[in-house]
Amino acid sequence: ENGAGKSTLIKLLCGFYHPTKGVIRINEINIDDIPKEHLYSLLAVVFQDIHILPMSLKDNITLTDENVNEQQLEDSIRLSGVDQFVKDTSISLTKMFDEKGINLSGGQAQKLLIARAYYKNAAALILDEPTSALDPIAEKELYEKYSDLTKNKTSVFISHRLASTRFCDRILVLNNGKIEMSGTHEELVQVDGTYKELYTIQSSYYVSEVNYDKN
Repeated sequence: ENGAGKSTLIKLLCGFYHPTKGVIRINEINIDDIPKEHLYSLLAVVFQDIHILPMSLKDNITLTDENVNEQQLEDSIRLSGVDQFVKDTSISLTKMFDEKGINLSGGQAQKLLIARAYYKNAAALILDEPTSALDPIAEKELYEKYSDLTKNKTSVFISHRLASTRFCDRILVLNNGKIEMSGTHEELVQVDGTYKELYTIQSSYYVSEVNYDKN
């Protein structure tokens, strides 16, 4: 639920916040003992805040003009769905310095951030509500491509939309800043608790909507 601590957890994992008690470890190493530059190189994060630079699509994804991996760039554009609304990697993503540039919608900007995270090719991919601005079709496409986006990576997917949980290997249910439940989707819907309650509420809304349309 909102306020459960999902985004705070992300900032803790990234080392932006420090836990008031306990330790966060990566391969048994306290992240406080890992140099920040090395820690950040291990993580590719899609935050809820969206920052688009007044540069080309290519530069916005790679964040560099040196040693660009063209195949990785192509894959990131395709897997994120960016290729559905822009083909030219040289086009500016704002009109700030280029009148021929384009302005992205919220959903398009979210896909851009996913492409940026994928291009980084870090060991861990952390996504904080990455589908919040996507329409249902785009959201479905992201879920279908998720295994390719996260291949050979550790992935943390933060969401309050339970349609995204079915493809997760393990689900942690946060409540008031604590892990209340843990398991797969199939396991959690069989147990009375926050997950089953939220899933029932969300799914019943769509079922009611379908029945209403039929009437």
